[in-house]
Amino acid sequence: MKNCVAIGLAAAFFEPLESTGIFLIQHGIEELVKYFPDGEPDPVVVADYLRRAAHVVDGVKEFLVLHYRAACSSGPTRWPASG
Repeated sequence: MKNCVAIGLAAAFFEPLESTGIFLIQHGIEELVKYFPDGEPDPVVVADYLRRAAHVVDGVKEFLVLHYRAACSSGPTRWPASG
């Protein structure tokens, strides 16, 4: 198909406990309106849109990796074991 775009959790899914999904939806809509204001996709514009979307997804992935690495530090336990 050449007339659809994935936004938010349809474009990328990371972690249900993070708020990144809302950001991806909001940012995806802003970029969609900016890049395709008249709804006519130019192949060069589509390629740039996809490159930028991938860059944003990579940034969110890096943010989550850093978040969980910091949470798994050798310090005191943040989440006590249940049971």
